[in-house]
Amino acid sequence: MEYHIIKKGINSVLADNLLFKLKLFLADLAFEYPFFTEWLEKVFKELTLTDSRLILLCCDNGIFDIKGVSILKKTSDEKKICTLRVVKSYRNQGIGSCLLQKSVELLEENKPLITVSGIHMKEFSSFLKKRGFVLKDKVKSLYRRGSYEYFFNVPYKHKYVLLSIKPEYASAIANGIKKVEFRKRIFSETVERAFVYSSSPVKKIIGSFLVSHIEKGTPDYIWEKYSKCGSISRDKFFDYFQNHTVAFGIEISRFDLYKEPLDPSSIDSKFRAPQSFCYIDNVEIIKRLFTGYYDNK
Repeated sequence: MEYHIIKKGINSVLADNLLFKLKLFLADLAFEYPFFTEWLEKVFKELTLTDSRLILLCCDNGIFDIKGVSILKKTSDEKKICTLRVVKSYRNQGIGSCLLQKSVELLEENKPLITVSGIHMKEFSSFLKKRGFVLKDKVKSLYRRGSYEYFFNVPYKHKYVLLSIKPEYASAIANGIKKVEFRKRIFSETVERAFVYSSSPVKKIIGSFLVSHIEKGTPDYIWEKYSKCGSISRDKFFDYFQNHTVAFGIEISRFDLYKEPLDPSSIDSKFRAPQSFCYIDNVEIIKRLFTGYYDNK
């Protein structure tokens, strides 16, 4: 067996041929992961332009006779084994272990992130745990509705939330008047973008904003800091935080308005409006939310 590292600087013709071969080699993953083929094409585009992508191949008779593959992501923020696969007839010969070890070396990270579909947990769990990988998290419906994705070494990081906001305040945010959203409880600090659900009687998602900073303090402190840009009266503010000693101010960096308000039930038939907020994790829903709905203001 021979191992090949595919990285930035690869010949374009070779890259095209390898992409074709890997599409065939990993074809079954398209049934487990929505947009897998699209993602693989993106990987090869990044591969030719940056150092953030690496592909490790285990081959028998030449580089196109692929028996195993590891697709890696290496950035300052994330070191991840995105895909690890060995041909079924070549398993239990040490190829998976070798690919894993070489991947760790290429990533320069002893504990890189790797995720496993619930479908493959039985075969991967013991393999990874024997090599020091630790199960940190599991997320439901990340890729397929009802299916779990298991995270080893690094916990899952929520990036998107849906905020339920009264229409008067949602409109103030959309118009750039309200620069801070006040909350009694807050979402994960890893969240980058919040989608705004304008509650009854509108009941539509009107757009989204970037979360630039979350300030925590007493209601008095938060009021003093943000009263001029919070678009709420003092009485309503303190009524909202009555009997609460902690308040949060979510600073709005930029609001992106949808061309047309979006009915959430059109992308999720089981949608229920959150009382405060809910995380958005499913890749198909996220893609729908981002595709063709808003213009930057």
